[in-house]
Amino acid sequence: MLNDMEALLSSAGPETEHLVGPLKFGLDPQGSYVQNRESTSTFSNVNSASPAGVKQITINVGSSSAWLDPQTVLLSMLITNTDTVNSLWPATVGSHCLFDSVTIRMGSTEVERIDQFGKLTEIMTKYSMSPQKRMEVGMLGFGTQVKASNPNMYMTDQHDARPIPPGGSKRIYMKFDLSGVFSTHRWTPLFALGGMGLGIQCALAPAASAMILSEGGVTYSSGYVLSDIRLLSDQFFYRVSSKKVLMPLC
Repeated sequence: MLNDMEALLSSAGPETEHLVGPLKFGLDPQGSYVQNRESTSTFSNVNSASPAGVKQITINVGSSSAWLDPQTVLLSMLITNTDTVNSLWPATVGSHCLFDSVTIRMGSTEVERIDQFGKLTEIMTKYSMSPQKRMEVGMLGFGTQVKASNPNMYMTDQHDARPIPPGGSKRIYMKFDLSGVFSTHRWTPLFALGGMGLGIQCALAPAASAMILSEGGVTYSSGYVLSDIRLLSDQFFYRVSSKKVLMPLC
């Protein structure tokens, strides 16, 4: 049998090509299947959230015909320091320090829950990224105090977050790096998830965990409010023929 296989592989000509070609999972990237692509914003169910008020943020993304690209999902928020005397000093440069847990649902089914989200993200960021990469990713959040004029700025082991002045505000962003749902390149069929769509629930961490309250005899603010909370993402619309529906998940 082995000799027969070797003979088959070494043979040439269309009349002897009996082997199946390599399998392809997904659509041809050269195909003109995408009819439209849109950058969308989906607002949360609350106007504002804070450790001293509403502590949970829920966002439901739905559509009757669109696919969601999970790798484009980005949480956008405006954080405001409610203290008019002391500055607000985040515990880390990333916005993930604000959250204690993240739960993801498809339809009404819970598919992912990440407890200790802020702490785990910080640990994985430090152990899996170079200082330069951490600094660049931190710019999505609170930013770093390392000055660009410092020749060793990328070699700094610990990047301190930039404080927010009394009564000041800052637009911050956060990616769900630990989420398997939002790390895959497979698109999510929002139209197949029912009325609930894709649901994201983020529980805020206590202010004492998310912020530095005192350092070197200096007192910092523990009061802040998150507002204008929205989920940014790209959604795609596929061309449907009269014979079949193109399914990019398989």
